[in-house]
Amino acid sequence: MLDKLSIEDIKASVTELMAGGVDTTSITLLWTMYELARYPDLQEQLQAEVQDAWASSQGDMTKMLKSIPLVKGAIKETLRLHPVAVSLQRYITEDVVIQNPHIPSGTLVQLGLYAMGRNQQIFPRPLQYNPARWLKGENHYFKSLSFGFGPRQCLGHRIAETEMQLFLIHVSAQSCR
Repeated sequence: MLDKLSIEDIKASVTELMAGGVDTTSITLLWTMYELARYPDLQEQLQAEVQDAWASSQGDMTKMLKSIPLVKGAIKETLRLHPVAVSLQRYITEDVVIQNPHIPSGTLVQLGLYAMGRNQQIFPRPLQYNPARWLKGENHYFKSLSFGFGPRQCLGHRIAETEMQLFLIHVSAQSCR
């Protein structure tokens, strides 16, 4: 049957997904640590947020993950400046008109994540590392596309974000002691 994968194909697919996840999280965390090292005041803010979240959640990691917006912003900001994938591509399924040009169905459309993350019309002061830009109060819909969107969004999106948040929590907590 063509609709069934062999056990070898399943193993290969899982291995590929895990390797991709390790690359995404490790590279993003390296860039995050680099950016935080450049901004000691921001490091202190992040540490204070982690300490407050730890105290208010009494060590309950599920509650803690809900009260660390700056940590989450740091990850988004890192992915904005240093995207793991430099672009997203999709074949459009119906004709589209975007700012005048007509794009016919079946055309491959490409979004440059690297260029978008540095566009000053989308992100004021685009070269400045500023995790606070991701905090509440501004419309961020479709500004953070590092993991794609829609039905073809990265399967490991939530796992990768959670792993990176946990890492930054633990590193920040260790540096507070």
